[in-house]
Amino acid sequence: MINQLTNISCAEVLERTSGKKLVILYPETSNRNVFISCLSQQHGANLRYYCIRPEQTTLSKWLAGLAEAENFRALAGALKGGKPSDWATALAADLAEAAGKTKKVALLLDEYDRALGQRDETRFWSALIPNLPSQVQVIINARQLGREPWQTWIDQGIAGVLGREWRVSSGMFAMDSYERPTLEIFSFGEGRVLVNGYEITQWDGVLPRNLFFYLIDRPLITRDEIFQTFWASLSIPEATNVFHVTKRKIADRLSRAPGVGNIELTQYRSGYYIPSERVTRCVDADEFREMIERAEASENPAEIKAYYLRALELYRGDFLESVGMEWAERRRDQYREMVTGALSILSQIAYKEDQRALARDYLLRALSHSPERDDLRRDLSAISA
Repeated sequence: MINQLTNISCAEVLERTSGKKLVILYPETSNRNVFISCLSQQHGANLRYYCIRPEQTTLSKWLAGLAEAENFRALAGALKGGKPSDWATALAADLAEAAGKTKKVALLLDEYDRALGQRDETRFWSALIPNLPSQVQVIINARQLGREPWQTWIDQGIAGVLGREWRVSSGMFAMDSYERPTLEIFSFGEGRVLVNGYEITQWDGVLPRNLFFYLIDRPLITRDEIFQTFWASLSIPEATNVFHVTKRKIADRLSRAPGVGNIELTQYRSGYYIPSERVTRCVDADEFREMIERAEASENPAEIKAYYLRALELYRGDFLESVGMEWAERRRDQYREMVTGALSILSQIAYKEDQRALARDYLLRALSHSPERDDLRRDLSAISA
């Protein structure tokens, strides 16, 4: 079955997770509920669910909660005096016992981001994964997750990631030819930035944050264009000084993510500031535009529908809602027009497929973005008649 809103097939989800000891739900996926629903259908009553609570601030605390909730006796015993590797071995034994000789069992750990950075986390997982029997699968659901210790198992094919398969960019779990920090930029909505899965929330003022998003939005730009946008009233020497100070603040904030070293967002070449070759960028707005372009270039109705649906999935709100500068407002208007056009065409497709309620819903959403469009109102009236 294919989910009509996401165009994701449960069969495809199950194919991608088959034989994986570890499944990670990509932290920034908006299809989380679809994936969990598919996995629940697969495992049925054999899916064990545990949500890590806010007060479980250590590895031993959430494991103790899990042992009590699932009556895992081996784990409960190991926690009384063992070390993290002992806890991992005991949990693997409990899960193997729950699975028995033939049936499969899955453990879904929800809100795992509450466990991030806990002491001995890496040692625990490094002992658990090799000891899991083939009929046991652990599923991790988190809204924030770093590369380690997961990347090694992804590279080896032991672990799978759900969510990145429907992205043009694979984000922090991308495999690169050499180690580079990965910037994930979510510019629809308030605007969020993750470095190797860790969110940057402090920018040392509004200016560094605004300049960061401006440079992301414009991957090829001259110094004069930057100065005209941000410091038109300053002299060239004054603007140059403020610019370099602000760039250093951006580099400092990005470099505070654990284990990434010094990060430079841009490099200067042939009179232009361009993206640094030492950083991998994954930008939702770039992927949004690519999906729109692919849809407009395609003549296949199924492809057109899939590309537009992916674009809508990426569009989680207006472009940089928290930035009030003129350049951001212009870009917001452009993206609103693009999402309105996508919704209008999806409405036409739904109407041809005799899905009038869905066609009407798409038009209502289009009008919420572009209330001045009389043609959309006429289409809505025709569908509702």
